[in-house]
Amino acid sequence: MHAEPPGGVPELSGVPEKDARIEPRHFRTECRMTAYGTKAAWEKRAASLRKQILVSAGLWSMPAKTPLNAQIFGKIEKEDYTIEK
Repeated sequence: MHAEPPGGVPELSGVPEKDARIEPRHFRTECRMTAYGTKAAWEKRAASLRKQILVSAGLWSMPAKTPLNAQIFGKIEKEDYTIEK
């Protein structure tokens, strides 16, 4: 059992004593990939990762799509190619 830290703030329950995210890493640090037994198991994990990335990027839920309204100017036409700004 852990003692209460100074300042009277109770410890968080469920937080592991040794957190792998704060361990120092270097080029020789081993990273073991998780093996998924079925395609369905991987697809479930992939959906979870995709949502986690979108949430962390502030894109969950996705913003509404709007028309691009692109404006092309400064067009330069050459024999083999075209440059447009």
